[in-house]
Amino acid sequence: MKTDYSIFELRRRADMFKPSEPKLTARDFSNWIYKLSHNPYFSHQPGAEVVAPRKSQSEPFLETDIPTIAQYISENKKDQAYKDGWNLVYADQGLGEDKILLASTLRIGDQVMRCRPDAVLCHEPTGEILILERKIMSSWKLEGQIPSDSYPNIRAQLWCYSKIDDWSSAPKITLMDEIWRRNAISDVVSPPKNRRIWDQQNFLISQFEELFMKYCGLN
Repeated sequence: MKTDYSIFELRRRADMFKPSEPKLTARDFSNWIYKLSHNPYFSHQPGAEVVAPRKSQSEPFLETDIPTIAQYISENKKDQAYKDGWNLVYADQGLGEDKILLASTLRIGDQVMRCRPDAVLCHEPTGEILILERKIMSSWKLEGQIPSDSYPNIRAQLWCYSKIDDWSSAPKITLMDEIWRRNAISDVVSPPKNRRIWDQQNFLISQFEELFMKYCGLN
């Protein structure tokens, strides 16, 4: 079974490869989507493990990253007002004591979805929330191979984050991904050349609601 990022194929494969014991973390849901889009037959063999690349502990989000993000957002929105006023309100530094955020609208029984986005910024003048997820891929991957709307597992993870309780009353939520490059020889990680941004209101929410129901065994 070849790699396929189309939502139609993901739905078909989801019916065939529902997890027997789904774990309610955004990362586990994202990893399941990753398996579906690559080779679910292999990943469901005994002892097989196909997992989406884990976030790099060497690339935590820092306060010094904010101006770069702010510049990108202001250019994307074509609004210079977004160049200033951003504050970091959450960052996953890869440490055990980092706060786990809950998305209580995503649940199985009494289990609630647990989330740890890479960074969350608040634009103080407007109250808008920006949720950022970073991924690392090997440098031999050609830029043209990255889907124009990013990878489905990244979108699935961001969809979970858009449901986090702490910002459920935010006037607006913007979702953003960054794809960093790792040199396979030197192991050096390069700054991202690929960023994508979505307004939560325009995000393809129904796609992931349906896949989440299948993940939970409710559809």
